Amino acid sequence: MDVTAITQASQEDAILTQIRYKGVKLYGTSLNLPIDRDIERDFETIEDILQLTRGEGLILAIDSNARSRLWSYRRTNTRGRALEEFIISRDLIIINEATDIPTFGTNRGFSWIDLTLCNKTLAQKIRGCSCGEEGSCADHKIILFEIEYREGGGYVTNIQGNVTT
Repeated sequence: MDVTAITQASQEDAILTQIRYKGVKLYGTSLNLPIDRDIERDFETIEDILQLTRGEGLILAIDSNARSRLWSYRRTNTRGRALEEFIISRDLIIINEATDIPTFGTNRGFSWIDLTLCNKTLAQKIRGCSCGEEGSCADHKIILFEIEYREGGGYVTNIQGNVTT
């Protein structure tokens, strides 16, 4: 697997990578949307990434610091509503599966603030997205998924991924 950072779309709270594996090329990004920053600024960053990767498969791992029923939280807050509208208006797909396992947790509490999104180019290739029970080096859980590509004569390439934001 060959992974290259795309520096023109990367910054302090965002990194975009190009991933190549067995003839498959796609993009992956990890984004942190800090709670103390206007989420509209973060939408500009995501929009830049969407423009740069247009027509290619894209997966986005996001620490949203936003709450929404769409990604298993019990209620939607203002940030969540704004993020919902952005996701819908850009034809992005939420691939998180509903789970009782929170994506974030500390001794002070837990929540479902981490999102895994993809564009329509990649949506039909995602299999088995789930939140693992094991933690990572951060207070966020690891999100597990597979990306399945059919090549030429029906050969299947499975790319197993895990992300933590």
